[in-house]
Amino acid sequence: MKFTKTKYKAIIHSEGPNLEIVKDVENILYLKCFCLNGSGYIYTKLSKNNLQTYFEDKITLKELYLLGIDEQYFVKTRFETPPSIRPMRFMADDSIFDTIECGNELYNQLSKDMILKNPMVDIIENIV
Repeated sequence: MKFTKTKYKAIIHSEGPNLEIVKDVENILYLKCFCLNGSGYIYTKLSKNNLQTYFEDKITLKELYLLGIDEQYFVKTRFETPPSIRPMRFMADDSIFDTIECGNELYNQLSKDMILKNPMVDIIENIV
């Protein structure tokens, strides 16, 4: 699986993107987030409605991932040689979700310099 950057701004940013939107070769949008104490990334298909719920502070980032719209997610560790992105099956008790950076906080609880001022306009209104 290969992912590339998109036109969207980073959703959470701290010395680089912590949470961002990427796309696969078929232009399907995914969320990409730091996990494993910064040594990896976790990817899940993007659901516009679930992302909006996250921006409205109704769920945490971890809960957003647990609402995954399909039965698999992808994990990439930064220090693998060669780097690989492995498909994984969703399991509610999977400990990887506990390592999602900023995973237990609501969006607007994060530092204001880490988040978008108006994510509904910057992200939600622009997702096709």
